[in-house]
Amino acid sequence: ANAVRYTGADLRFVDSERATWNLDPELLESALEEAESANRLPKAVVSVDLYGQCAQLDRLSSVCERFGVALIEDAAEALGATWQDRNAGNWGCLAALSFNGNKIMTTGGGGMLLGDPERIDRARYLAQQARQPVLHYEHTEIGYNYRLSNLLAAVGRGQLEQMPEKMSVRHRINALYREALEGFEGIEFMPWDERGRPNGWLTVMTLRPGAP
Repeated sequence: ANAVRYTGADLRFVDSERATWNLDPELLESALEEAESANRLPKAVVSVDLYGQCAQLDRLSSVCERFGVALIEDAAEALGATWQDRNAGNWGCLAALSFNGNKIMTTGGGGMLLGDPERIDRARYLAQQARQPVLHYEHTEIGYNYRLSNLLAAVGRGQLEQMPEKMSVRHRINALYREALEGFEGIEFMPWDERGRPNGWLTVMTLRPGAP
C-alpha cells in the first residue's frame, strides 16, 4: 500500500477468501463492476501471495482480463511456490519478489521485478536515479536509488540454488507444528490449497478466543 501512495495514486482494499487467505476473486469482480459503473476502473490490481501461498491467480487473471485492468503480482513471500503448476511471479504483467532478511531466500535486502520487458526497462531506469544515458550526470525526471549491489546479487544467486532444500525444511517445520498442536481446540492453521504448492515460508495459525 505504501508503494502505491508514494506515487500519489489512490487505492482501495478488497478482502481475502478462506481457501488461500489471499485476494477474493468474487469480491474483486464485484469491486471492479462497481468501479466500472462509476467509470472509475483502476489502472491495476495488486494481488498478494501471502505467507508463501499463491492467490487464486487463474481466477484473478480472468477477472482482470475481463475488465482490461493490469494484474500485478506481489509475490514477495512466495518465491518457489506454484499455482496450478505455474510459478509464483508468472501470472501478471509485473511481479515483485523480496529478498529481505526474513524471506526464504535473502540478500539482506532488496528484491526483483519480473514481467513485461518495456516496464522492466522503465523501472530499471527509475531505480538508477533516472539518470540519462550520457557521460555526465543529467536527470530530467525524479528517480530513486533502489539498486541491488553486485555483491548482494551474488549472495542471492548462491541461495537460489538451495531453494528446493529451503522449501523442504520449511515444509517439515510446518508439519511438526501441525502434529504437535493437533487436537487443541481453537487452533487452526493456514489452509494449503491443493491447487498450488506453497513454499512454506511462514507457518501461520489463528487462535479462537475463549476456546478451552
